[in-house]
Amino acid sequence: MITGDYLATARAIAENIDLLPKGDRENSNRVMDCRKLRRLGQRISKLRKDTKEATSQGKSEIKAALDGVYAEVDEITSRTKVYARAEPTDKITIIESYKRQGHVASMTGDGVNDAAALQGANIGSS
Repeated sequence: MITGDYLATARAIAENIDLLPKGDRENSNRVMDCRKLRRLGQRISKLRKDTKEATSQGKSEIKAALDGVYAEVDEITSRTKVYARAEPTDKITIIESYKRQGHVASMTGDGVNDAAALQGANIGSS
């Protein structure tokens, strides 16, 4: 579940809809504020831009760095079930990560800010 709600609200909603077990101490490991993920997403964007401008030798170094950031994002998304305070770019980072891991990514959205994530998902519904 990806939401713009605050962390406590997101956790409560997830528990209420049985996405997470109610009151489970492990829930804190499955819910995250998107700030850390956002920094990683910004790093990915920068590295992708740098790749376009790099020489062939530089591209291999950038690709290695990009692979490292992808691995870090993928580790986070492999254990996280609820994302709070998400911005549109965070949604794209999450969807791309799920797809890299071989998952089918589904996204619902109700606004213009969801358009890129809806388009990037395997299944998008507005």
